[in-house]
Formats: sequence, structure tokens, C-alpha cells
Amino acid sequence: MKSAGCSIKGSFMKDQLRILVVDDNPDDRALAIRELQRDFSNLLIDQITDATNFALALESDGCDLVITDYQLRWSDGLAVLRAVKHRWPDCTVIMFTGTGSEEVAVEAMKAGLDDYVLKASKHYARLPGAVRLALERKAQWRRGVQPIFFSRALILSAAALNVMRATHCPSSSATYRKFWPPSRPLCR
Repeated sequence: MKSAGCSIKGSFMKDQLRILVVDDNPDDRALAIRELQRDFSNLLIDQITDATNFALALESDGCDLVITDYQLRWSDGLAVLRAVKHRWPDCTVIMFTGTGSEEVAVEAMKAGLDDYVLKASKHYARLPGAVRLALERKAQWRRGVQPIFFSRALILSAAALNVMRATHCPSSSATYRKFWPPSRPLCR
């Protein structure tokens, strides 16, 4: 296992963020780590390249986040996800892969995956945002705050049934304005 150290920005996280990057391709690991280091500081990154190092990492005290590839020479990302969730049920896991499929993504999400990011040059920059969002959601969940996610279909069906009610009016929210006609009031 190799480690790299840097500093983390953001008040929702602790002083040091421990991340396991599980990928047997050194170039892909280097690109993922570079992208993470652009947005975060105070990182402790353990690079997992084989089954032996993965088993050793699982025996450690834990980590804040695991980023895994799907296709590994010694296993696959679903097996890594299941092993991590078995050992650390609350650990955030992101699959960062170029070889998965929709079926793999769905199966992984059902197994507890927090996000799925395609490993393509145009998606590398998305990785730090996916990490930040997944960690923020986990922090909210641990505090007992359930984040509210509205899909367009849910908002439109609620509007059609006239069942949408609000105790606080987020009329300035761009998300609500995007799906809610400006002519109708958001709150009653």
C-alpha cells in the first residue's frame, strides 16, 4: 500500500480523510488521485493494487471512503463493495470504472454503492464532486438529517394530484423553479 498526504477543504469533514483507491492500473490510480488532490487537502490515500493489500486494508481501523474500479485482475468491484460493506457498513463507496455496464451499476447500487462514475477523460473531473456529495450525504445521514431529493417525475405527479404541500417556501430555489411553473405558487 502506498500513501499520499495532503489537506482537506470543507467543514463537514474531519482533519484527515482516509481514502482507499482500489485499482490495479497505476495510470488510472494516478489520474484519480491527482483529481482528488485538486479539490481536497489533508488526504491519506492508500493505493490498493492486489488482493493481499486489500485484505490488509480490510483488517485496519477503517477508512472514510473507498473508490474502486470494477474490473480488477484479482477480483471485481462488486466483490470489493460487498467486502467493504461487510467490514464497514457505513463506509462510503464509489465505483470509478470504464468497464462496467448499467446492470453492474444497478446491482452495485442495490448492494450499497454511493455513486458510479465513468472512467473517461471527460469524467475524471467529476470524481471529486462525487466524493464530496457522497460524504456530505453520509454526514447528513449520521446526523439524522434525511436529505430530500426530488425527481422531476415526482414533482410533476405531485403537482398533478395537488398533493404537494410545504411548511417552508423555497421559492428562490432554482431546482423548484426548473420543474414548477413560475405562474403557480410553490407554497400554499
